[in-house]
Amino acid sequence: MTGVQTCALAIFSVVLPVLRDIGRRWQEGAITPAQEHLVSGIVRGILSGLMRVMPKPPRAARIVFATPAQERHELGLLCGALLAATAGYAVIYLGPDLPAGDIAKAAAKADAKALVLAGTAGDVDYAELRQLARLPKRVAIWVGGARSADLRRSEEHTSELQSRFGISYAVFCLKKK
Repeated sequence: MTGVQTCALAIFSVVLPVLRDIGRRWQEGAITPAQEHLVSGIVRGILSGLMRVMPKPPRAARIVFATPAQERHELGLLCGALLAATAGYAVIYLGPDLPAGDIAKAAAKADAKALVLAGTAGDVDYAELRQLARLPKRVAIWVGGARSADLRRSEEHTSELQSRFGISYAVFCLKKK
C-alpha cells in the first residue's frame, strides 16, 4: 500500500467517521461541547503533526487551504490538506476564519495552482467572498465541506467568480503532479 493509500484509508475509514459521530452525538446532546472540543483538539493535533513531517517538494504545484471568515470548522480542510501533501503537492495551510481578501493575497503571492475553501457553517458573506475575484485566473478555486453549496452559490452573487469554483472535494481526487 502506498503512502497516499494509507493516508486516504486512515482519513476516510477512521478520522472522518469519528468526526461525524462526535458531531452527531453533540447535536443529540449525548456529549457536551467540552467533550466535542477535546476530541477535535486531539484530532487537530494528530493531523497537524502529520502535516509538519510531510516533505515539502520544492517544484511541486502549490495548493492553498483555508476557510473564509466566520468558518471555524477546519478538520475536514486539514484532512484534505494532508491528502494533497501525501500526493506530492506543496500545501500552504492557512487555517480557519480568514478574510477572503487575505486568502486571495496569500494564494496569489504563493503562486498557487489552486485554492481550497471549506464550508460547514451556514452564514456566507457573499460580498466578502467577492474579494476572491482578485485572484489571478490561473488559480482554480475548489470548495468542499457540508455547506460547500453555499460557497459555490456565491457564483450567483458575483459574475467575477463565475466558473471559478470547482467541484466539492476535488482535492481528494488529485493525482500526483
